[in-house]
Amino acid sequence: MRTALFILLLLQSSAAQWQPAAEFILGDTASHLEVTGLCYGANGTVFATGQHYGDSIALYLSALTPAGQKLFEHFRVKGFDEKGLIIRPYDADRFIIVGHSEDTTGTFNVRLVMMGADGTVQWETTFGNDGMVTMEIPKDVAVDQEGNIIIGGITFSSDVRSLLLKFSPTGTLLWSRRSAALSPGNTTLHDVEVGTDGAIYGLSANTFVADSSNGTVTRWDAGGTIQWSRNFDLSFTEERAANLLLSGDTLFIAGSPFITGTPSTAVTLAALKTDGELLRYRTFPLHSNQQSVRDFRLLPGGVLALLDETFLPPHHRLHTMLFTTTFTRFYHDSLLSSFVLNGQFSGISSAGFSVVRHGAGLSRVHYALAGTAVTASAPESFDVGNRFIDRIAVAPPHLAAAGRVVGSMFDRVHVSLFTMLPAAAPSDRNGVPASYEVLSAYPNPFNPSVTLRFRSPADGVAELTVYDLLGRTIAHLLSGPVAAGTHSIVWDAADRSAGPYLARLRLNGRTFTTKLLLAR
Repeated sequence: MRTALFILLLLQSSAAQWQPAAEFILGDTASHLEVTGLCYGANGTVFATGQHYGDSIALYLSALTPAGQKLFEHFRVKGFDEKGLIIRPYDADRFIIVGHSEDTTGTFNVRLVMMGADGTVQWETTFGNDGMVTMEIPKDVAVDQEGNIIIGGITFSSDVRSLLLKFSPTGTLLWSRRSAALSPGNTTLHDVEVGTDGAIYGLSANTFVADSSNGTVTRWDAGGTIQWSRNFDLSFTEERAANLLLSGDTLFIAGSPFITGTPSTAVTLAALKTDGELLRYRTFPLHSNQQSVRDFRLLPGGVLALLDETFLPPHHRLHTMLFTTTFTRFYHDSLLSSFVLNGQFSGISSAGFSVVRHGAGLSRVHYALAGTAVTASAPESFDVGNRFIDRIAVAPPHLAAAGRVVGSMFDRVHVSLFTMLPAAAPSDRNGVPASYEVLSAYPNPFNPSVTLRFRSPADGVAELTVYDLLGRTIAHLLSGPVAAGTHSIVWDAADRSAGPYLARLRLNGRTFTTKLLLAR
């Protein structure tokens, strides 16, 4: 299979809709790339890192303005492979890249690079393989108030241990710590937070243990001395996720209860004081065979927001849940899909927040929040075509998404730009809408029929088509002139197989797409 990878840049204003504007290709025609990292720097500049599959230790790096202009492009920046690759802003003018690397002698290290916004390397350093270990992989990176860089990760030797490194702002190694699991097994430090006093808090996931103590929270002082460690019967996914939050003198943890040999069927929240005292612990059952925390935030007003993916064959669900800091759940909704789902919170303010959901499609839902009263908007779908979205980066008013064409293999990276449509306006006195409304579907999921609805402010020409995720045409529902106003078309899928589909509307030079799920 061949796969094209895409980075989708979206520009947001006060309106609620994005529209594609242009597309670019990054790298040369021989590039076989997987995008492994996305982040935003100053002024909306988006940085993308990728793994080049023609060379196991090659890194691809590109930077784009919000309008899609290439600022620089580095191809085959040697010394990296895809394991643990992290890219994040350092300050307004610089960003850092952290990854696992292999040098010409076959030595495996953690590599840290400080780059300017113009792509120039200001300094780089490595750490590892001092005779004690065979491989070291970073999992998370944080920056303290003095600009020191703290890296948490995993180290392989006779067993698997957590790794914690602290570098100065100029790349000097200040200290390193390798720690074994508190209970029998292996341990990976995969979430790091830094307090205003320089204290470091790490969340470790332990595996292959014989008891139920599976998650460990540890506090180090600024000099790297362990002040306390505490085990919990919690488990965490191996991929990077925001499972640990630090707010003032309180730590919040999101995971799942660990029971040997039993799938994860619930989500668990825990709260600790920064001295290690347990404040509260509560489990919330979910109807699933497994679950994975996707994002975890503390919103203004003391609201904990959690995105959690669950899987109960054959369906995945992405849950949006809101809790008080005393762990009372006051809101819960979910999105159903036949594919893996991921998401990220964005646009957080005292008035509400948005959730950008991605997988076999890309959509956004805005939540208005007044105390414990929540109002969710209708989902807004982005036209990403026949692509599976793997990664997103959000820096309001900008959003970038990296994806691949379904049914093909890693290839060149494509960049699609999105600009805002005008904000929706009310209808005039004749009932004709003053602006476009994105394509909507109800019910969704559906069985066996779904109603597709759109509005047009003027007479024009419309084409409405349903595709499968391989891009094959399934049904032509509309093709021809339409009058100004609201239109509804029913698709009867009684003779179609259960699963996801895409409905695409082309109307007066604009394109709208929404995802459909036929559930049997």
